Amino acid sequence: MTSPLPIHPHAATRARPDAAAAAAVELRGANRRYGAVEALHGVDLTIERGELTAVLGPNGAGKTTMLSLILGLRQPTSGDVRVLGDAAGSTAARRRVGAMLQESGVPPTLTVAELVALFGSYYPSAREPGDVIAAAGLVGLERRRSRELSGGERQRLLFALALCGDPDLVVLDEPTTGLDVESRRRFWEVITGLAARGTTVLFATHLLDEADHPTHVVAGEPFHRRAVEAGDDGGFEPDWRRASVDDQIDLSAEIGEHMRGRGRRHMAGTIGRRRHHRPAEGA
Repeated sequence: MTSPLPIHPHAATRARPDAAAAAAVELRGANRRYGAVEALHGVDLTIERGELTAVLGPNGAGKTTMLSLILGLRQPTSGDVRVLGDAAGSTAARRRVGAMLQESGVPPTLTVAELVALFGSYYPSAREPGDVIAAAGLVGLERRRSRELSGGERQRLLFALALCGDPDLVVLDEPTTGLDVESRRRFWEVITGLAARGTTVLFATHLLDEADHPTHVVAGEPFHRRAVEAGDDGGFEPDWRRASVDDQIDLSAEIGEHMRGRGRRHMAGTIGRRRHHRPAEGA
């Protein structure tokens, strides 16, 4: 079973961040190009400390690219990215960030307990391994090697590794992929608990229902909408299929209306402008 993470002594320093402190995440005019494809175009985004933020968009919209810039795994083609006041990817930033990525490799022969202890050793104020293992729902699997875990168990292990250093910023890329309904519920209990204590959480998802959890939603570029009658739960379902330019609408604005109707604040943003640049004639 999953249990809430106990309050770590380090958390006291982030419970009431200094008003003058730098934002948790800042992107200014961030662009990222892969050859002729521009995955990110002019992204401007500020995430304040202690906020729980979702980056919402379909597969291929550029969510992972944006997170990789924030983590310093890739450099922007142009623009600036800062994390907790330091350059993204710098040693100072990395010591305060925990990450759970879609593609993460861990030593296959190490056990769950060994991996949590190993990753915790990379941080200056790691949590107790037992607390992290319990929070991730891995109790009873401590001696199991990572190669022996099921898909859902491995996903919970990666979640534990993102939390073990008691980071100030947690970055999660499609974190509930492969989790069953109960595991997803427990996952959100832990995440919302961390955010309530002042930890900044940023996650990417293509599932709109997961955007009900955060206080901010950053939506992707315009996509075609399919009208869906709202059910008793106020449901909303966008159609992520690309349409002609004439049919495109600003999905960010539409999601904003949905979130405002459910008592959430919405922060507009634009990601995922995949533009193909053709070389000039004769080039």
